[in-house]
Amino acid sequence: MRLTLPLLFSLLLFSLQGPIGCFQPAPTGWKAEVDLPSVPFWENQVIRIDSKHIQQEADAYCNDRGWNADEAAFLFGRMPLTDFDNLCRTPLPELLGDMYLSGYLGGLWLADVLGSSPGMGNNSAATDQQAAFISMLSDTRDRLDWASGPGKDVLQKAYNEVSMLLLLYGYNKGYIEAILDKPPAGIDPQETVLECNSFLDCTWSEVHLNVLDRFDFALAKLESKPDKRWREMARKVDSSEKSSIAMGKKVWDQILGENSIKASEYDMLVELSLGYLLAGKAAVLGVMSGYAEQDVQAGRCGLNLDAGLYLWSNAYFMGLKDITGPGDRRAVLTCMKL
Repeated sequence: MRLTLPLLFSLLLFSLQGPIGCFQPAPTGWKAEVDLPSVPFWENQVIRIDSKHIQQEADAYCNDRGWNADEAAFLFGRMPLTDFDNLCRTPLPELLGDMYLSGYLGGLWLADVLGSSPGMGNNSAATDQQAAFISMLSDTRDRLDWASGPGKDVLQKAYNEVSMLLLLYGYNKGYIEAILDKPPAGIDPQETVLECNSFLDCTWSEVHLNVLDRFDFALAKLESKPDKRWREMARKVDSSEKSSIAMGKKVWDQILGENSIKASEYDMLVELSLGYLLAGKAAVLGVMSGYAEQDVQAGRCGLNLDAGLYLWSNAYFMGLKDITGPGDRRAVLTCMKL
């Protein structure tokens, strides 16, 4: 059954005209009409797909973008990044539900862009969707529980997540480099779209996550290494950087060698990947800051971000592995002037 939203809408990325974490309640100049496809979903206490909440975000997006609104930019960028940016306040089920919806439909979208699931659309892709859904929710719930646990446990769990998040971040940085190095014919390489002063000190001018303002200080701490905990964090960065980037580049060099990306899809793939990279940066700096500064509140925030990133990533792989393909399961967003 398809889920229809009556008022303005905006999907993916974010408004290219302002920080995604700071948009205000929608004025009444535009409204969104959104038709969302069904995705595998079973009732649970962790995530909720809330049509009213999505409608509010879509309305705000349409008021930002007007005739320039784009389903993919809202669904895979603007909506999940806005929700991610708010997870440290309260990881509400509707925020996580948006991220699940975004991830699953994003996986379907990428499989369609590449012409097939990249190396995953075989027998293993036919795994029980309900079992995968339950497993994903269980692991997400674990991270949320860690974030709300006793302070000592929060700091230990934050420490435990650092290496995995560094690996995920480096992998994604590597695949972005591969994508930027091999644009489709007729498109010039975007050499300056991602500006990096170091492994973790990467920015993209089109997106600002408010939560990064809280944790950007960690970049200077990794550089100065003021105490033994920050020295340990710096060693973890050094040990992960080259291998994780190389892994991402290798995988995507192979994917891009076997699949062609249309010029019309390339810019969106780059933008979505960059937004996801910044979310990964926020999560890893959050858990690092919690442990190294022995700051329980920072640790809680980092683990909530970790939960959101984990959910978003695994929903994406569920969609990517869906051997039925996107079919007619595409979101439709129409922004209408009142």
